[in-house]
Amino acid sequence: PLNVQGAYDSAKNAYDKAAALSPTNPQIPYIVAQLDIANSDAAGAEDALKQAVSLKQDYKAAIFLLSQLYVQDGNVKDALASAEAAAYFTPTDPNVLFQLGVLRAASNDLPGAAAALEAAVAANAQFANARYFLAAVLAKQGDTKDALTQMQAIAAFSAENATAVASQIAALQAGNN
Repeated sequence: PLNVQGAYDSAKNAYDKAAALSPTNPQIPYIVAQLDIANSDAAGAEDALKQAVSLKQDYKAAIFLLSQLYVQDGNVKDALASAEAAAYFTPTDPNVLFQLGVLRAASNDLPGAAAALEAAVAANAQFANARYFLAAVLAKQGDTKDALTQMQAIAAFSAENATAVASQIAALQAGNN
């Protein structure tokens, strides 16, 4: 981030040497992927993340980062597959479940999206973004009553939240999506 001349190359060389000394360590390609992302090399990051996952199939951090990389690339199909893999290995991580829910909604799997977002809220009841997206999915499915419950919960977190979702609450109270 500081754009120090040669820093990326030096770091990459150091991690290449570390990988040669410890070729089965999945953290090394994971860190290399982070370096590649910082250096705007998405293809290199993808390759490194795939290598990390091949070394440790349940490496949630690598799977989740790969999913985020796919999202940035607009590849919803592969992002969803990666998010589902991450959720399989960490079924109670609210952030993974949230991303899974958003990706399922983007794929028009509304029941699947609702299930993932409900699990995210169950894992962290204060997760306002998960509640918001859950309310949106529920409303889209025609369940304005449960959508309203989620919006009211968000409003109860703070006065700022109450102001932010006031128009959505009013619409849902009127039975509108």
